[in-house]
Amino acid sequence: PSTQMWMGMTQILPGGHTTLDGSTMEKLYLVLEGRLTVVSELDGRQDEQELGPYDSCRFAPGEKRQLVNRSNRPVLVMLVMANAPPSA
Repeated sequence: PSTQMWMGMTQILPGGHTTLDGSTMEKLYLVLEGRLTVVSELDGRQDEQELGPYDSCRFAPGEKRQLVNRSNRPVLVMLVMANAPPSA
């Protein structure tokens, strides 16, 4: 096991989504199957992008993010992030 990084995989069913929420940690997402809409919000500005298989994106610490499956097929997405926020 890694002492610094965490990796997980999740499936988002058609019509499924996460909440628009921020985190103190940088997060990296990699779409493995399907089409995923990622919504980001930073400093009051919102952006939306659609990702397909093997597309990836990065969310900075404090940046809000939401994952949305607007397709009619399941989405498989991998998340990589630090085990703990950086110490000050």
